[in-house]
Amino acid sequence: MLASEPACAMLPPPHRRYLLILGNGAAYQREHGSPDLTFAFNAQGGTHGLREHIDVQMTRDRLGLYRISFKACGFETEAKELQAHVNHSLEQQTHALGCLPSTGYALLHGLWSLGGRVVVDGICFNPSLERPRHLSMRRPLAQAFHNWLGERRISFQRWLTEPPSDWTWPMIAGADISRLVISSAGNAQGIHHSEVLDALRQSSRIASLAPLAPLVAAKVQPGADLLAASTQVLELEGMFHLQRNQSDTPNWWLYYDDASALIDQLAGQLRLAQYLAFRQLLTQRVVPD
Repeated sequence: MLASEPACAMLPPPHRRYLLILGNGAAYQREHGSPDLTFAFNAQGGTHGLREHIDVQMTRDRLGLYRISFKACGFETEAKELQAHVNHSLEQQTHALGCLPSTGYALLHGLWSLGGRVVVDGICFNPSLERPRHLSMRRPLAQAFHNWLGERRISFQRWLTEPPSDWTWPMIAGADISRLVISSAGNAQGIHHSEVLDALRQSSRIASLAPLAPLVAAKVQPGADLLAASTQVLELEGMFHLQRNQSDTPNWWLYYDDASALIDQLAGQLRLAQYLAFRQLLTQRVVPD
C-alpha cells in the first residue's frame, strides 16, 4: 500500500504549481529549485532521484495515429488529465508545422495556457542537422523529421501574442544564440531569407551545393516576415526536414555528410535571424506610445 501512496497525492491548483520541463538538449540553468512535477523525455531527462516526475514519449497506436504518452511516477490521476490536454492540440500542431511536432514542442504548447510557474531547460529546438561520418547514407537522422525552424518560429510568435505569465525559458532569453553568432561575421553580407529559398530550389533541381556555398558566409536579415506563416516561409522551412513515410525527397542534402554540414550552417543563420526578429518585435511591443 505504501508504494501506491504517491498516486493518491494531489498537485497544487494550476495557478500555484511549479512545473519543470527538462529536455535532452544543452542545459542553461544550474539549479531548478523544488518543482511540484518534473517532465522528462524518453527516460533521459535527468530525473534520477525525483519521485514526482513524468516521462514523456511520442507513441503510435495500432491505427497508426501518433499520441503523446505520459508514464507517471506519482500524481497518476493528474498525469492522465494533462496527457489528454496535451494530445488535444497535437493534430493542429501537425497541420501548422507540416509534419509531426517534436515531443518537446507538443508538450510545451500543450501546457502553454494552463497557468502556474513553468521552467523549461534543455529545449531550444536547435539540434544539429549535420550527419556523423559513420552514418550510412541510406539512413536519415532522427531529428531530420521535425520542422525545427517552424517550431522556433511558432514559439516566438506565440510568445509575442500570447505570452505565458510565469515561464522561464532560455530559448526566449537567447541562451543558444552565442553559438550561432560565431558563424555570422559582423561584416558579413546581409541577405533576405527569400534568397536562401531561391538557392535551395536551384540546388534541389541540379543536385549540387554550388548555389548554396556563397550563402554560408552571408547573414540572414531579421524581419517580422520571417516569423509569419507565409507560403514562402513554409516552403523554406520544408527544405530543412524530411517527411515520414516518403522514400524520395527533394532535400537530398539531408542524406549527404558534407551537404548536411552546409545545411546545418544555413539553419543556424536562419535561427539567429528568427531570434533577432523576435527580440525586435518584443521590444516594439513593450515600448510605450
